[in-house]
Amino acid sequence: GTGLGAVGSNVGPPTAHGTSGRVSVQRRGPPLCGVREVVLEEVQQSGLALEFASLPLRADRNVVLAAVMQCGLALQFASLGLRADRGVVLVAVLRDGRAFEFVSEPLQADTGIQVVAGGPDLDGLEVVAGAPDLDGLDFALAEPRADPGVALAAVRHDGLALEFVSRALRGDRSVVLAAVRRTGRALQFAPKALQGDWEVVLAAVQQDGGALSYASGAFQADRRMVLTAGQQRGHAWHAAPETLRADRGVALAAVRQNGAVLETYPAGDLRSRVGLRSRLGLFRTRDVPFSRFALKNTLPVP
Repeated sequence: GTGLGAVGSNVGPPTAHGTSGRVSVQRRGPPLCGVREVVLEEVQQSGLALEFASLPLRADRNVVLAAVMQCGLALQFASLGLRADRGVVLVAVLRDGRAFEFVSEPLQADTGIQVVAGGPDLDGLEVVAGAPDLDGLDFALAEPRADPGVALAAVRHDGLALEFVSRALRGDRSVVLAAVRRTGRALQFAPKALQGDWEVVLAAVQQDGGALSYASGAFQADRRMVLTAGQQRGHAWHAAPETLRADRGVALAAVRQNGAVLETYPAGDLRSRVGLRSRLGLFRTRDVPFSRFALKNTLPVP
């Protein structure tokens, strides 16, 4: 449901989400609970670990955004100031409507917050989307979609959230880098200028070789980039031009990662030329049938 009547129904006691992360931070002790990098890493795994962070870090907007993106109920451990921050609050209540209980009184009276908190069970990443058919929700979400802190928290949680941030932030290099380091295929949502950025594309194919298909044509024809992509995901070889697909080193890198790539090799040409049968022992395939397929398609035993 929507509106005021539904808000109360979604509010309840905190649940035990992320217990292991909370224990992890707690065991680190007071010295490390004040180290920003340590706490940020922990809350990305378990938002409720925010409980054990130092007071200054519980007032750090980026740390709190990361925490509520993982678990909306982590809002209860944020500073009073951030519980009155509309962007932070929207992320929290989208993740879990029960976080409404911990929202500052002024924002509890905000119609947009009430609609979001009382809506359906939305995934936290929907904070950067405008999809649900609820009155006032698009208006309520316009602000966080254009918020750099919210965008970074979202793409670090799931790189594909890059699709839903504002157009300006999709062109922000730091946001795109964070997205492709988390999910290489997020490169498809980057502007063409960044699909032609060496560092961005390299980060993407290192995370997922398949991201090569979203890179600029120049990088799809770059031997070093194709090798990197093929070593991570053999089928990335398909995105390369014919000249590189016939390159012995590139082909071997792809086949070692995934023997099934042999299915698309020119019969009687590349298979025999590179002597793949003698190299089967070097293959690091993830699926036994792939290895069987590779064996079937190499030179016959004399």
